Amino acid sequence: GQVAEGDTVTVMSAALQLRGLLWRPESAQPLPAVLFLHGGGCGDMAADAQRALGPRFASRGYVFLWLYRRGAGASRGEGECALQQISRVRAEQGANAAMRLHVQLMTTSELDDAMAGIAALRATAGVDPARIIVAGHSNGGQLAILAAERDRTIRAALNFSGAAALWSQS
Repeated sequence: GQVAEGDTVTVMSAALQLRGLLWRPESAQPLPAVLFLHGGGCGDMAADAQRALGPRFASRGYVFLWLYRRGAGASRGEGECALQQISRVRAEQGANAAMRLHVQLMTTSELDDAMAGIAALRATAGVDPARIIVAGHSNGGQLAILAAERDRTIRAALNFSGAAALWSQS
């Protein structure tokens, strides 16, 4: 049965095997789904948020996927985390170079991972592919907007303080 922490799933993003946590309510009907994109951290971030959000959305009839993007959390070892790359460039080349890399990653590899999460939800049994929502916090909120712009079939984008500290620069 469903565990409070969600079921671990694998999401393919090109050759990378990203990990995610999936909550899936019991239903005979196709359900709407939410892809949740975490912020820019690289560690096992937001365990409290996972435990609160996944079961809450599932109890209201949504399939909920918390996706760890490349190099982050449970996807550690699958590519390099964006924050590590950005921090390295900031130390070596300065803030402007770090911001350029941030924008580049958000519109390439990070966005590729988000799009892979959407594709994985569409392929999940019991998900209504016409009712997928992309949500995220901080960098994930920024990615939610970018993903909805790329895939116009996304039903909604939820941005929780997306890029609030960087918006004017990025």
